[in-house]
Amino acid sequence: MVILLVAYGLVTNRKVDSAGLVYNTLNVIGALAITYSLLPLRAWPTIALELCFILIGLVALRKAWKVRAST
Repeated sequence: MVILLVAYGLVTNRKVDSAGLVYNTLNVIGALAITYSLLPLRAWPTIALELCFILIGLVALRKAWKVRAST
């Protein structure tokens, strides 16, 4: 998905922080989109992997929100 490539490009070019809100939001949205596109195909192993990416991204977002709230 394009959104994941954008996120990767931003982090690679140091435009956003890999632990920040922007990068992790883009990753979660991208993983949700991929998961949605895989559902009709019933590609369960890949869906499970994407759900792991979503979970990791949500945990990172929670941490980023805590950091942002404390500053």
